[in-house]
Amino acid sequence: MPAALRLAAAIFLFCISTICCLEDGTVPDFSNASPAALPYFTQVFYDRFSNFSESFAVEISQHLGFCIKDPKKDWNGAFNFSSDLEFVSDCITDTDGDLTQRLCTAAEIKLYFNSFFIDGGNNDFLRPNKNCNTTSWVSGCEPGWACSVVEGQNVHIKDSANIPSRTQNCRPCCEGFFCPRGITCMIPCPLGAYCPRAELNTSTGVCDPYNYQLPPGQTNHSCGGADRWADAGSNSEIFCPAGFFCPSTVRRVFCSSGYYCRMGSISEKRCFRKNSCKPNSANQNITLFGALLMVAFGTSVFLTLIWWYSNFKSNFENTTAPYSLSNSSSITGIGNLLSADMPKADKVLVVERVIESLGLQAVRDCLVGTVEKRGISGGQRKRVNVGLEMVMEPSLLILDEPTSGLDSASSQLLLRALRREALEGVNICMVVHQPSYTLFKMFDDLVLLAKGGLVVYLGAVKKVEDYFAGLGIDVPERVNPPDYFIDILEGIIKPPGINVRQLPLKWMLLNGNYVPPDMQQNLSTVDILEKDCEANDSSGSGDQSAPGEVWDNMADEFQHRGEHLEHKLSKVKDLSNRRTPGILQQYRYFLGRVGKQRLREARIQGIDFLILGLAGVCLGTLAKVNDESFGAAGYTYTIIAVSLLCKIGALRSFSPEKLHYWRERSSGMSSLAYFLSKDTIDHFNTLVKPIVYLSMFYFFNNPRSSILDNYVILVALVYCVTGIGYVFAICFNPGSAQLWSALLPVVLTLIATQQRNSKLLSNLCYSKWALEGFVIASAERYSGVWLITRCGSLMKFGYNIHNWYLCVIVLFAYGLVSRFIAFVCMVTVLKK
Repeated sequence: MPAALRLAAAIFLFCISTICCLEDGTVPDFSNASPAALPYFTQVFYDRFSNFSESFAVEISQHLGFCIKDPKKDWNGAFNFSSDLEFVSDCITDTDGDLTQRLCTAAEIKLYFNSFFIDGGNNDFLRPNKNCNTTSWVSGCEPGWACSVVEGQNVHIKDSANIPSRTQNCRPCCEGFFCPRGITCMIPCPLGAYCPRAELNTSTGVCDPYNYQLPPGQTNHSCGGADRWADAGSNSEIFCPAGFFCPSTVRRVFCSSGYYCRMGSISEKRCFRKNSCKPNSANQNITLFGALLMVAFGTSVFLTLIWWYSNFKSNFENTTAPYSLSNSSSITGIGNLLSADMPKADKVLVVERVIESLGLQAVRDCLVGTVEKRGISGGQRKRVNVGLEMVMEPSLLILDEPTSGLDSASSQLLLRALRREALEGVNICMVVHQPSYTLFKMFDDLVLLAKGGLVVYLGAVKKVEDYFAGLGIDVPERVNPPDYFIDILEGIIKPPGINVRQLPLKWMLLNGNYVPPDMQQNLSTVDILEKDCEANDSSGSGDQSAPGEVWDNMADEFQHRGEHLEHKLSKVKDLSNRRTPGILQQYRYFLGRVGKQRLREARIQGIDFLILGLAGVCLGTLAKVNDESFGAAGYTYTIIAVSLLCKIGALRSFSPEKLHYWRERSSGMSSLAYFLSKDTIDHFNTLVKPIVYLSMFYFFNNPRSSILDNYVILVALVYCVTGIGYVFAICFNPGSAQLWSALLPVVLTLIATQQRNSKLLSNLCYSKWALEGFVIASAERYSGVWLITRCGSLMKFGYNIHNWYLCVIVLFAYGLVSRFIAFVCMVTVLKK
């Protein structure tokens, strides 16, 4: 018997012995009771035995408050024999009325208590006392035997200092009582125990079912009663066996068909209707019921999703049809990007204009697509990405290779749309690689960069050829100028007399810019004046005269200004003073967008639910509930599995959309509204995933705790680990985030379950609080004969039966703190 269980047993038995006493500290004598008065004396004994539970509730709460929540309820659950007092009457008759003279006093219980700490709690023998091993060794010192007090001696049960002399009339312990080895008194067995007289097994020489031996050399010594009340792990013989129920401590009844009886049961429990239990069943197999529940739940969820999606889609198409172009992108939050003062009809017109200008009318009702699900083509997706920015009607638009991967027609559509935006006053800067001549002529200004990011040319597109011609670089006929210039800068083409490294230096000298020290050593090789003269000569020898060139430049300038004036007059309103929608309005927009995303990910959600259900089946089957540990092993596996699966599921909320978030945030989007909308939609999984898991685990494992208690703990656990998953998704790349999500639950659970770890370190692990909540919910369902097992196990784990609500609160607090950390990291730490 472990030391922790011995301590719990000693404290509890001490409370029992004190409660057994009378008000004056003496015990009545029933030796002269007549058979007719036996029922009366039996009731008097029981009333005096039970009425003191309230008087000593303080002592019980003080010593066993960590494992007993309601002393009166647990006392009645262990010693409320009012329904069957036959064993008391039989004991009074069997002991010739001196039952009370055989009950243990406080001093004997104290001796019993102190002996538990000899040899570190591994000793099964009591210390010597005046009745056993000091002055004598009577028959009552043997296990299962008890003696009466010496005639004429007054017994004070409250006396914790003096052990009375019990050496007379030794006989076997009464049924329904247990008599420890080394003391000569009796203690009542609790409800849920089965304490008959032992019988000698001639083949083994031990007294069954308690497995103690007869004294050597005493052939006339018969087997007694039970010898101890301990935990289920070290003394399961006193427990009512599985497959039976014991309405009293001396009756054992077979479990009927359609009922099941666990170890220590005082009544039989009916099986579920969808399940049939064979006679003498120790547990009910309700796998079929769980499967039916899972199928019914899955069907209802699937039908709900279909109904929700069909209604949402119809309403969406009837009200905001132009938005359906980017169903899986961030344009659905257009209300966040445009001014809050803009009417809804104007917002629709803005989107219509962008769709038309980009040539996306044919795919306006198609999904853009994701990595897992293909949608529109790559070129169309690139035009959609540009359209996301055009919808905002920004004053500055910076694009990186918008035409890469597009065919000629798509590139022209895109650049024409961007050209129209530029004429409306939008400053557009883009990086392109070797555009066609048609696209090249659509640009106003051009920047050519050499290796190292040095400027070779910065100016109008119309003058770039003249500039290079002045340097002696002429573009051959039928060659695209931008291709030719880039080939020169890359060293592919080497014009005669031209050093590519000198081109940036010539531009610096021409514009009077500062020349870096590392480039000044090349100044001697550059004859800028000579090149200028040659450029003047070459320009003078051209076909076009200087007045003609001036006239062409003026015509181009007038045409450019005319186009600007025309588009300015056609603009509806000035958007420079637009007002961003408030947080609540943005939150509403984001809820709709994230809700639609989750509906489109219904297949992935279904796979998550399926994996959770399979995990519940496997863990419920492999980790059958253990009454001695209150199912701690199964709950440990549950914490690891649910944490891992829910964290990985939470990664999808933020990992794929980091780029979208930073782009929208730069346009005035509220980070708080974005974060809260994601978290709000994920609450669906927080509430549903525990149901999916429990529908399998609970009905395969069948713990004693209620499904409601398990559900509440699982909801708090999922809420906690989802917040931690947010932190991983935001702070790490997808690969590292998945690795952390798989590693952290295992490590924290190992730390929480190792008793040698410090209590502070264990309390920092969320898995400790989840496991404590599960174990407490299960431990509360163990009463009567299980009290010592409950107290010993909770003492071993360091748990407190009053902390169930604290466990739930701590898990939710972890979820809130982790969400706060994730939000702070999202807005301040990482911008990738």
